[in-house]
Amino acid sequence: MNQEPGDPDRSTALADAIRELAAWSHELDWPSQPDDTRDRFTLLVYDTLAVTLAGAGTEENRALRTVWPSAGGTATALGQGRSPADRAAWLNGAAAVSLELDPASRVTRGHAPAQTMFAVLAAAEEHRADAAETWAALLVAHEVASRFGRACTLRPGLHPHGSWAATGAAAGVARVLGLTAPMIAEAIDVAGGLLLAAPFSVALDGGGARNQWAGFTNHAGLLAARVAATGQGRAPTGAMAEALHLALGRLDTAALTAGPDDRLALHTDFVKQHAACGYTHAVLDAALQLRAAGAVPVDLDRIERVIVGTNSTSAELAGLRADSRLAAMFSLPFMTAVALALGETGPAATSPAVRRDPVIRRLAGRVTVEVDPELEARMPLDRGARVTLVRTGAPDAVAAVPNARWDPRHAPATWDDVRGKARRLLGPLGVDAERLEHWVRDTAVTRGPLPALIDEFGAFGTPAEEPPAFGEQAGARSQESGTRSQE
Repeated sequence: MNQEPGDPDRSTALADAIRELAAWSHELDWPSQPDDTRDRFTLLVYDTLAVTLAGAGTEENRALRTVWPSAGGTATALGQGRSPADRAAWLNGAAAVSLELDPASRVTRGHAPAQTMFAVLAAAEEHRADAAETWAALLVAHEVASRFGRACTLRPGLHPHGSWAATGAAAGVARVLGLTAPMIAEAIDVAGGLLLAAPFSVALDGGGARNQWAGFTNHAGLLAARVAATGQGRAPTGAMAEALHLALGRLDTAALTAGPDDRLALHTDFVKQHAACGYTHAVLDAALQLRAAGAVPVDLDRIERVIVGTNSTSAELAGLRADSRLAAMFSLPFMTAVALALGETGPAATSPAVRRDPVIRRLAGRVTVEVDPELEARMPLDRGARVTLVRTGAPDAVAAVPNARWDPRHAPATWDDVRGKARRLLGPLGVDAERLEHWVRDTAVTRGPLPALIDEFGAFGTPAEEPPAFGEQAGARSQESGTRSQE
């Protein structure tokens, strides 16, 4: 058997860091957290639940629930009803990322809420956990996962979903189960051996596996905590260090227990305004500025070229493929074309009707993506974009933004921002966004059992029909614009 020898020092350092994280996880008290931490984390949970409910309403996630039947259970599969904990954690995790609207962090390089919180909520419902303990477990899961994300450098071509975040889900579930600090450490260590080497190309190609990686991570967290709960395990071995070294990349163990300040990683999470990969957001903001300024002609064929200036990471999304919702959300040319044409960057932007529209597809084909040296030099602190319209019979029009809207380092999303987002997403499903907010806020201060999600958000009706194709939208837009300049 061929096996590369492990590095004892590397594994020992990781085992020590895991024990330190586990001790912190065991002692964390939710009511004692600073006000700004509790407020921000409550907002992130609200946002994640809202986008998950919206994702659960999509045709693809309804279909997945249909072919994965359930005879009931103790946990909630959002949008459907009672479900076994493992199934609920997987389905909710997959739904959370399916619209690319769930919170993400460019510092920790991943989507910690979607990849951890549904394992915790499923375990909490299954074990009728205390509300304050559940919120402590949610925060533990997010922070442990985020620290592993910050410490990991994946090999080029790998996607962060399905890899490091299971460690956080495991720590959170272990906290729900009331495990000791050594057992929490074991849960984290076991999760470190349950990793996926997920190729980023699957996301770019719109492959169906990509959304399931978040479901897998939640499921793996449940499994790892249960293994630790048997009491048959052993002290941490640092298995994840070897997994990363041999297959996935590398791990900076010092980053697991040290940070630039005392604030938790959740303060770096980016609430997403646009239903698209986060690396498209600054470009979409600039495109929407051009549309708002009247620079987009009603006849889109008068746009000869659209030049997108961005950083090298965002430029990797220059593909034109848009034959699925996921592929479209990872295509800078397509999303830029839709933003210019319709002023739409929500879930409707990647509906089948819009993806098939020939006018939008032609415009997307005229979008070129270039690395702008000035914008590249500002990375990673600033992630700006510049969009230039080259128009027939009119001067070029340019819009530039220094950062995407709602960037947590500059202008983080407010409660009013997230409320508006939730209303827009949940209204077509008949889900009361205000009721969801009340559930989140009330449980965050409840001293007693966690109110079951099933009683509030277990099922909803059929979503509104798909938006009309661009031709109909364009007709309506030209009527509304009246005498607006054609330039």
